[in-house]
Amino acid sequence: MGPLFAAVLHGCRAGRHQDALREVYVARIHRGSEWYAIKQLGAFGADLSCLTGFFERPWLEPVTAITGRYGRFALNHAGSVLQALARLREAGAPLRAGFEQDNSAEDWTNAAIGAANLSGLLLTLGDTAGALDYARQSVELADRSSDPFQCVGIRAELAGVLLQRGDVSDAEKTFREAERMQEEIERESPILYSLWGFQFCDLLLDLGAYADVAGRATRGLRLAIQHGDLLSMGLDHISLGRAALMRVQEEGGADFGEAESQLHQAVDGLRAAGMQDRLPRGFLARAELYRVTKDFPKARHDLDEAMKIATRSEMKLFEADAHLEYARLHLAMGDKDQGRASLAAGRKLVEDTGYHRRDGAVKKIEEQLG
Repeated sequence: MGPLFAAVLHGCRAGRHQDALREVYVARIHRGSEWYAIKQLGAFGADLSCLTGFFERPWLEPVTAITGRYGRFALNHAGSVLQALARLREAGAPLRAGFEQDNSAEDWTNAAIGAANLSGLLLTLGDTAGALDYARQSVELADRSSDPFQCVGIRAELAGVLLQRGDVSDAEKTFREAERMQEEIERESPILYSLWGFQFCDLLLDLGAYADVAGRATRGLRLAIQHGDLLSMGLDHISLGRAALMRVQEEGGADFGEAESQLHQAVDGLRAAGMQDRLPRGFLARAELYRVTKDFPKARHDLDEAMKIATRSEMKLFEADAHLEYARLHLAMGDKDQGRASLAAGRKLVEDTGYHRRDGAVKKIEEQLG
């Protein structure tokens, strides 16, 4: 990759921005729609450095030599990479500019993707109402496009927002609608997979369907390995680890080896994927395992790691999850005063952000605290 990244920067310095973007950056570094450098190498930092050559003012104004859809691509992709690096506030401006330009150009497929990306960004920041607005826009735009694959993914994104807002019934209905569409266009892969599959598994675990999740995530993991998709591998390991933990808790027993192995692989995989905006999920899931197995120092370590990333990047939903898990950890350790303090912080974030998926968790911890 090194010579290819250098070729892009030298091409930009020579004034051949569009050639560097089209012939080297897209065709060689990312191998077209494979997104090789980021999906299979996790090279987000290097990718962002490479993108600077395409901007007059990072990350607001592409160079004038890049025209049409390539300029919009530069904005959208820069925003996505910034988001992956957990530079969330910086990601908003290029994502909005790219979305607005795609919408004006009536490029419905990319406008739908842009609206979904903005929805995901706002959701991570804790603006669940804004996330829902963009998610609904993205579905409308996807339906205008001629891309059935995006129609599936965009609906799954909407379902994920509905889930976090506590609209579980509508979320499940929307996930299943997306999966019916998925089966029509990919009969060899009839279930949702990758990030969309992970989000559906997240809901199914809330419903206690750990056996279903284990089967889905196993199939998803095979596909992720086949395509070398580092993020999807990490997410599938989270689903498998959480399903294994739930199975032991529900069916009885003391063998947490499968859950521990899967969650170790999840954290390592998300690190390798280079996506800081997803990494807290792995730490939070493993912290729960360590709390259940009474390895309290390790649970505290993973929670501290999740909270450090979440607070630095203003990831309000992850902050809420971390506070609630701190409350459970303090309860398990017999420290109710610290548990109440953590619960109060988590409850305020749940209320402020509209993260009503956690209303039940807040109520249960309140009952345990008396």
